[in-house]
Amino acid sequence: MLRIYTRTGDDGQTGLFGGQRVRKDAQRVEAYGTVDELNAAIGVARLYSVLEPVTDVDALLQTIQQELFTLGADLATPIEEKTRRGRVQITRIAPSQVFFLEQQIDRYEDELPPLTRFILPGGSALAAHLHHARVVCRRAERRTVTLARIETGFATDPYSPVSNEVEVSNEVEVSNEVEVSNEVEVSNEVEVSNEVIDTDVDAIPAIDRDTIGLPDTDSPPEQEYRDAINPEAIRYLNRLSDLLFVLARVANHRLQIPDVIWNL
Repeated sequence: MLRIYTRTGDDGQTGLFGGQRVRKDAQRVEAYGTVDELNAAIGVARLYSVLEPVTDVDALLQTIQQELFTLGADLATPIEEKTRRGRVQITRIAPSQVFFLEQQIDRYEDELPPLTRFILPGGSALAAHLHHARVVCRRAERRTVTLARIETGFATDPYSPVSNEVEVSNEVEVSNEVEVSNEVEVSNEVEVSNEVIDTDVDAIPAIDRDTIGLPDTDSPPEQEYRDAINPEAIRYLNRLSDLLFVLARVANHRLQIPDVIWNL
C-alpha cells in the first residue's frame, strides 16, 4: 500500500521531477506550491457553482483544475529535465491551452454590460470566491516570474544556500580632496496645465490594476525568461486571472446580484 508519508522531506528538502533535491522554500517550490493553492481556491469556489444558472461555469472550472495540475507538474520539472521518468510522462502547458482561456474570456464578456466603474471583490458567494482565486492566481504568476528571473540570472533566490565565506579587507582609502561649488541654478519658469484629468480606468496609472481587479494589459517580459521555464506557464496564469475576474462578474450578473462598486 502506498503511504501518504515518506519521511524523505523531514530534512526540509523535496524532490523535483527528475530526481533533483531542493529546499522546500526554494522559489520553484514556491511557484508550483502557489499553483496548488490556486487549485484549492477554485475547488472552494466550485461549491457555489453546481446549480443553475452557473453550471457551465462549474464545468469550465473543473477543466481549469485539471490543467492547473498539469501546470504544477510543468513548474516542478526544470526545463532541462526530460519529461518522462519511467512510466510517468509530464505534459507541459501548450499555446492551445492559453488560447482556450482567451476564447472563454471573449465568450463570457459578450454577455456582460460594459465595465465603467472599479469593482470590489464580493456580491454573491461564488463571485467572492472567484475573486479570491483570482488574487491567488496573480500571486502564482508573480512567483513564476520570479522563478524565471532566478533561473536566467536576473534575480537571486533569497532562499538559496548561504555561503559562510566572509571577505575581509584592511584597505582604507582616504581622500583630502574637497570639491566646492558656488554655482546656483535658479528658474522662474512655472508650468501650468489646463488639462482635465480623465477618470477612465486606463487614465489612473498610479493604481495597480491587479489590486482593484482589472485585467492586465501588459505583456510579460518574455526576453527575461525565454529558455528558463516554459513561457506558456506565465501566459496561462496571466490569462487565467483575467478569466476569473470575468467569471466573477458573470456569477453576479446571472444571479442578479450587483457588483460591489468602489466609491472613488
